[in-house]
Amino acid sequence: MNTTKSFKPARPVDGLTPLSDRPDYAESLSELQELEKLHAEKEAERRRLLARARGAAIKRSATERARDLLAGGRIDKAPVGSAIQALDEELAILRDAIGVKTRQLDVVARDAAYEESQKFVPQFNEAMRAALEAMEALAGAFNSAAGLADELRRFGYRPSSVLLPDLAPEAARNLGDPNGAVGSSQASRFRRELENRGIVS
Repeated sequence: MNTTKSFKPARPVDGLTPLSDRPDYAESLSELQELEKLHAEKEAERRRLLARARGAAIKRSATERARDLLAGGRIDKAPVGSAIQALDEELAILRDAIGVKTRQLDVVARDAAYEESQKFVPQFNEAMRAALEAMEALAGAFNSAAGLADELRRFGYRPSSVLLPDLAPEAARNLGDPNGAVGSSQASRFRRELENRGIVS
């Protein structure tokens, strides 16, 4: 007869809000994206100025440039070096701002994750208690089997390794008994951790 008690996985938590839909996160992300976009534009402008300083050919046709002049445009006579220096200062400011905003966004995401994680605590605790019960059942079964052989030895017999073999997997030995001395096994340390967290008493 199958007496195995199976653990039913926790049901999904209702009411979770996608991180991208949270107003505080969306606002911070939008601000960061604006800074990154401006930084990219300034970088592109700097590359154009560097190309101009090196005497690179202008890609726009003479007709297009003449149309700009007719529209009131002017040829920029400012020294390229000064313009690049100004852009370098702007880029440094933007990089610092991006760093600050990125850290702010990380804090918002971390706090939001903590808030949403709280909704899962009851189901997590239930799963941990089920795991402890499984460890207790596993240790109890193998301890009971070993006790049978000990009983025979108590009466002077050498247990038959054919009929009463030690079949405990190495993993089960390493896991140990959660009700054993504290720190004596992985399972006992697991139980102590649950006790410290108030999941079990």
